[in-house]
Amino acid sequence: MEDDDIHLASLDQEGRVLGVSDLKMDFGFRSFPEALQMSDKLLKDLFIDCRYVDSSLFDSTFWMPATGKPRCTLERLAAAVFELHTSHAFKPDDSRVDWARTGVEWWVQHCRGGEREKTKDGERLGEKKEIGFHWDKDEEMRCMDGIYVHAAVSTVTYLTSAGAPTLILDQRIGAGGELLGDGSIKAGHCSFPRVGKHVSFDARHLHAVPSLLAPSHSAPDFSRKRRREADTGIEGDEKDGSVDGSKDAKGRVGDGQSRTSGSAASHPGMTRVTFLANVWVNHRPCRVKRLPEIAVKHLSDNTVKMCGKAAELDSRMQISASRTNGKSMLEFNFGPSGKEYHLSLAIPIAKLHELEASQHDSVGIRFSKGAATIKLA
Repeated sequence: MEDDDIHLASLDQEGRVLGVSDLKMDFGFRSFPEALQMSDKLLKDLFIDCRYVDSSLFDSTFWMPATGKPRCTLERLAAAVFELHTSHAFKPDDSRVDWARTGVEWWVQHCRGGEREKTKDGERLGEKKEIGFHWDKDEEMRCMDGIYVHAAVSTVTYLTSAGAPTLILDQRIGAGGELLGDGSIKAGHCSFPRVGKHVSFDARHLHAVPSLLAPSHSAPDFSRKRRREADTGIEGDEKDGSVDGSKDAKGRVGDGQSRTSGSAASHPGMTRVTFLANVWVNHRPCRVKRLPEIAVKHLSDNTVKMCGKAAELDSRMQISASRTNGKSMLEFNFGPSGKEYHLSLAIPIAKLHELEASQHDSVGIRFSKGAATIKLA
């Protein structure tokens, strides 16, 4: 299949690409606390590679075909993500899978305080950006035809422990952009960054990285010293500071803004790095190409291993949110133009931070009636 080949997807009654719901994939939220097994060399190479790839020289996202041969560490990581989420569901000879249109769409976010980022509207200072609420989808198809086609599974792999958490809500959207359900959101998950941690969730679900949920401290991190050495080449303790993630040029899910102590610009030593990967089955997002060979020549090529053991969220990692205990109603406007949808959330932020500080870095949230609502703006 050519890189620019346009393929109109057929969707099932669940809003997934036809055939995906029949596979035994796990679409629920899962957290793998120590998924990525990293040596000092691998961590350092990943930092350098992410820095190189996350630039205006290249496209915002890249394709790793399920049947392709990885050529660098980042492609090996994408292939490892695919293996982790599909090996139990289907085999390489499964006739239910259109292998020409199956693989991983991946990208990276690497941004430190005071740097500029790529956006649709050009450049802006990193400290001012935020990754808003959105649904992962084939961006080109939505732009061309107004159709929302989702990946099977969305994933985030954290390469640092800095910044705001990823917030996932069980709110879906129809193929034409219409909201599904009665506007009341019942549940969600909050995932705080940890080095080597990997999370996955249903790509049909609404998510964001709200900076207001960032803890006021840097999370305990066994590899702080290693992270700074990898990023700067300087041995010693990591400086305190602030981090902002970045949003890719097409506005796809990044792993957004975060704050620790002070403004990002005044504390450049802290860096937030994430590897984002969407697993696609039976549909390849339009015009998403493989990483150019000229880029591959400048990247490392290390073996990558991912651990397939997911952690269970016990009762200690579950919280309830209501309009009374949330204390703060958070309001968000978002959509293709930034104002199609309006979201209201009552979240007990102090309780979230208490759990995060006690090493519960993935938290389930149950919303009582009225605590989480969404409507057309």
